Amino acid sequence: MEQIKDEVGERLTGTAPTWEDLWRAREYNGLATEEEARERSCNTPLQLGCGTPGGAEILIAICRVFVQRHPEGAIFSDDKVNGFNSITRGAIFRGLRTFFPSLIPVARFYYQSVDGDDAEAVDPRLWLLGGHGKVEACDSAGEVYASREGCQQGDPLGPLLWSFGYHQALLEMQARSPDSICLAPGRRSAELIDDTYCLDVSPAAACAAAAAGEDATDDLCGVTSNQKKQEVYSPTGDLSFLPAAVRGSPHHADGRLLVIKVLGTFLGDASEASRRLVERVRRALAPLAGREGVCGLHDTRRCNLALQIQMTLNRFCANASLNYFLRTMPEEATREAARLHDRLIGEAFDEFTAGRLSSTAQRRAALQQARLPVKLGGAGLTSMSAITDAAIVGSWCLCWEPIARLCPQLARGIDLGAAAVAASAVAAAEAATGQAEAESAVEQALAAVSLKARYAREARARGAAGGGGGGGGGGDAEMRAAEGGVGGEGGEAAEGSEGGEGGEGGEGGRGGEGGQGGEGGEAGGATLGGGGGAGAAGGGAGPAADGGAEGAESRAAEAAKAAVGRGLRGDEVVDAIRRAGVVLLPVHLDVARRQARLVAAHAALDAKYREDKKTYYFFDKTGRAYRIYNPRGLPPAHTYLPLTEWSSRSNLLQHAQRRYSATIHHSAWREMHAAAGRAGRREQVRLVSASQFGAGAFLNAIPTRAHFRLPSYVLRFALQRRFGLHLSMMTDVMADGIYSQHGLPFDALGDVAQNDGAAGHQTRHKEVLLDLVELLRGKLGRGAVEHEFHCEHSTTRTDLYIYQGVIGDLPCIGDTKIFAGVPSDPSGVGRMGAFVACGNTLPRARETVLGVEGGDRGGRVGMWDPRTGTGTVEAVKGQYTDAEGKCRVEALLFEEFGAMSAGVEELLMRVAKVAGRKLTWWQYDQTSWSAREWMPFALQRLSAAYVARQNREREEAAERMRAKFGGSGGLNGKLGGCGPSGFGSSGGYGGGSGGGAKEWLSGKRARACCEARACSEARACSEARACSRREPAARREPAARREPAARREPAARREPAARREPAARREPAARREPAARREPAARRAGCPAAEP
Repeated sequence: MEQIKDEVGERLTGTAPTWEDLWRAREYNGLATEEEARERSCNTPLQLGCGTPGGAEILIAICRVFVQRHPEGAIFSDDKVNGFNSITRGAIFRGLRTFFPSLIPVARFYYQSVDGDDAEAVDPRLWLLGGHGKVEACDSAGEVYASREGCQQGDPLGPLLWSFGYHQALLEMQARSPDSICLAPGRRSAELIDDTYCLDVSPAAACAAAAAGEDATDDLCGVTSNQKKQEVYSPTGDLSFLPAAVRGSPHHADGRLLVIKVLGTFLGDASEASRRLVERVRRALAPLAGREGVCGLHDTRRCNLALQIQMTLNRFCANASLNYFLRTMPEEATREAARLHDRLIGEAFDEFTAGRLSSTAQRRAALQQARLPVKLGGAGLTSMSAITDAAIVGSWCLCWEPIARLCPQLARGIDLGAAAVAASAVAAAEAATGQAEAESAVEQALAAVSLKARYAREARARGAAGGGGGGGGGGDAEMRAAEGGVGGEGGEAAEGSEGGEGGEGGEGGRGGEGGQGGEGGEAGGATLGGGGGAGAAGGGAGPAADGGAEGAESRAAEAAKAAVGRGLRGDEVVDAIRRAGVVLLPVHLDVARRQARLVAAHAALDAKYREDKKTYYFFDKTGRAYRIYNPRGLPPAHTYLPLTEWSSRSNLLQHAQRRYSATIHHSAWREMHAAAGRAGRREQVRLVSASQFGAGAFLNAIPTRAHFRLPSYVLRFALQRRFGLHLSMMTDVMADGIYSQHGLPFDALGDVAQNDGAAGHQTRHKEVLLDLVELLRGKLGRGAVEHEFHCEHSTTRTDLYIYQGVIGDLPCIGDTKIFAGVPSDPSGVGRMGAFVACGNTLPRARETVLGVEGGDRGGRVGMWDPRTGTGTVEAVKGQYTDAEGKCRVEALLFEEFGAMSAGVEELLMRVAKVAGRKLTWWQYDQTSWSAREWMPFALQRLSAAYVARQNREREEAAERMRAKFGGSGGLNGKLGGCGPSGFGSSGGYGGGSGGGAKEWLSGKRARACCEARACSEARACSEARACSRREPAARREPAARREPAARREPAARREPAARREPAARREPAARREPAARREPAARRAGCPAAEP
């Protein structure tokens, strides 16, 4: 498929009109003889949507470069009337026969047509699904209608068929206007697929090209233009010749256009583009706010997933809506829209998490953390204002090489290396305090830029000489290693996997006439079919006479030194470089500055991470050393290619925004960690724990399958715990002054309730273990829980046992542990967890599982020093000490904030490596689109199950204490609860005062609780207090009829769940006694005050 995609892209962007096409269009292009037609250069029409990665962005970038290079020129926008559905089948098959004949059988099969010049439908009937199978499509009068033109809606081949059918008309339009640039998106959306843009240095020529294209499209494709949507834009060109009917004409009612809409973005005046983009953002995000919008969703009796749906829409739909505009518009035009976008997304997040219960500082810190990626402890609600630099740089990484290759007339003379020189000189001069220091700083900066550029050119030359395969890759690796040595970031060499990148058209400057400045290699004027200069435009290829990359860079460096030596600063230095004959477009200078900032930030982070890797923070008693935790995922330095490499075909230019954004996110994480330390050690522990492997996988779960569904009250609890907000269900518990079973008052953050289970973490431990075993059995086919033959391995029954030879030469034993990194007492928070992954829990888990070998390990006798790992250690026998050497033992640790230890990660990685990363056939039916491989599927399922068990444990602790001490009613109180029953009278989630701990309980339970609280002896009457327990009082058996606890059958002898009566055989709910006829709970309970 990748080969077919590349072939389609080459044919839609590399097929130029032949001299015969030029000769047939001689009445439009003014050719007099066939000899002139043979020698006439002609541009190539570009359809950039099919087979060209980032085609829409490339088209917009071409328009931006054209406007900056030729402000006197014009852009003419033409929109077709329902082009996708009205193109003739004959045009489609003519295009297929010309450009891609191998697809003709497929198109003929689906469209039941022949592929002649005047293709008529042989049997173009449409079939619909009726009550008795398929039926023919009929209109309201009952007459059968057929499909005889256009591409059918929903056809995945539709955009490709349109592109091939329309390309013949584009060739005819280009032949009639050889010097114009004709662009078509091919595909972006159904609204933009049939747009066409004509660019020319002469506004009259651009309009003539559009008119020629209008006639050619009507003749060849049967598609007409929508003249009401036609627009023309020129910054300074003369448009007085245009009629008043064309938008953009000075005679039009609205006058000249300040901006033109190109594939949805706004190109032109920055203030006008900003205003229109702000309006668009406000309109697009309006469904988020309000009681009628996404924030107004609430749970019902049948569906309690409102919050999970809200978070999914907010993250994957609303939050991603502005990224396209950040990549295709300048920052001046997107700054206000980004701020508005971030504010609306933040307000929605605050509403979802009931942040009004927390302080302003807590809400601000929670939103800042939510802006981080999920793997870094956030919620994936990326701040558009924060990633503007990464978006702009990433877009130009993608676009510059295709521009230089496809439109050399625009890229001619532009050297990105010169832009890097100018940006470095300006930044160094502005950072210096004195004249001498400024000159020295500029010298150093320019030397570094020149050295990197030289390494890049040499590597590309070696890649070209290597013939594409291993030679190019080796040269690229050598260049990266040299770059690492120059920047002080180590000499790490990459694998030779991108061979031949440097030799792609890199010789364009050689053989040209040299010209002036950087214009070598353009022999035939401003056309793609003219001279062979496509490779020279990028600025990274071999030098030409007095031009090419080295010439422009050297002239820029000399001009910068001279300007700084004269005391010039800022834009004055840039103007001096331009006066030296160097082409510096504002957009490229801006990109160079942003890229330099990001690279400098990455270098600082990388140096800090390398320093932290060299030292150990502490040692545990088992002898294991622990380093300071830094988030994973920071790309290596060599993946940030210099500007001189942006004209190459390196794969590192694809998806570059992710790598640049990683630098921004990692810097934000470190700032947050430092700020959390000022707020308290507990917050640092929480942030580090939330950033661990698998801690936030539940946020990636899409509620399309049962395993990934989280009720709203569960998800809200998990979000509030993850982001350090007050738990909404703890409001009434704290107001009632209820204490835990250990005598500690419940806190607003839920630390006490989380560590106050009736049986510790046993229930959560068992259910998480069962989920883990089920996942492993589904993947490996083997696995056991509580293996009965455990005596030879451990003193306790084995949690997880994987047989020998399944994932290794030895049997694998896993012991599941669930520990809390933050204890109930805030003063007892360990320092290790604030700086080390699982630092407060993993040493204890390893000691419990593996034991400790006693003895003197140096240092002071009798004193154990964890900082140095020396001292005397007392021997401790672990649960699996006897298994060491015979089995592979892992402590499978889970922390309260969802973190999974290295043992869990290693186990899952080994399983994925042995059994493959693909899902099994039955797991495909249980997954969603966010987990198409086994690893994310396993993580999401484990994380979702763990969060649900956590909430149950916390809830039981609070309910148990409320039943013991009494209270004022529900756990969600007057400020809004956490349950999924929707909005209450106070405007909060979950209803007004007195809702239950689970607010999805029916109204009759609420009435029963109110009756119990209305008793004058309610607090003394145990039967009335029972009404506020978890189970509805109206459904419980009266206390007098229950069997005493001592006589009940032990749990081990009860009937297994599998033998109980299936739910389907029980009495239907409709046959039960209606709630209105039942006896009130308080009266059934025998409460004296409830008697009549």
